[in-house]
Amino acid sequence: MWYLVWLAATGRVKHVEFKFMIKGHTQFIVDSNIGHIKRKLKGSDVFCMKHWEQVINSSSTTNKAKVVNGNDVYDWKEGLHSYFKEFDGISKFQHFAVDSNDPGRIWVKNGFNDDEWTKRKLLKTVKSIKLKKFKKLPKYLSLVGFKGGKSEKEKSLYKNLRQYVKEEWKDELCPDPKTFNPPIRTEEPCPDFG
Repeated sequence: MWYLVWLAATGRVKHVEFKFMIKGHTQFIVDSNIGHIKRKLKGSDVFCMKHWEQVINSSSTTNKAKVVNGNDVYDWKEGLHSYFKEFDGISKFQHFAVDSNDPGRIWVKNGFNDDEWTKRKLLKTVKSIKLKKFKKLPKYLSLVGFKGGKSEKEKSLYKNLRQYVKEEWKDELCPDPKTFNPPIRTEEPCPDFG
């Protein structure tokens, strides 16, 4: 929600409404696409991202994989954290709206039966909107990169899963936690999208 408020406050969007379905009534067409992927996955060996891409692309004519790595993912949460406050009680609401005419705020309501929008201020201070760093925030974001897993999880994968992985993929998927060094990523600035 911080990101939506930031988009509106910086004029990148005029108005956005974001609506969540009622719990228990969340069947979307995307569910059938995921079902196609699951069926295709059952008969496939997947040991790397390229394999995943092939499974997704061949599962249905409507499925198209977009593969990203840690160098394509920027830390928006950390970048926005210093400008925004927590949204207490967010799970009570189903509808959200932001508007560039009311920067720094988000409008919320409980659901379809709720006629009244309630305004919430998420931006800590409206002065932020005028700051150059706030406006050009993507230039200052750091890469998420590859951080590795929790050591307990890595040990468990090595001990319990490695024996079932094809030899050429063992070090990629289940490396020995004692000798594994995560790859070093170089930080690149996030491209500033107009």
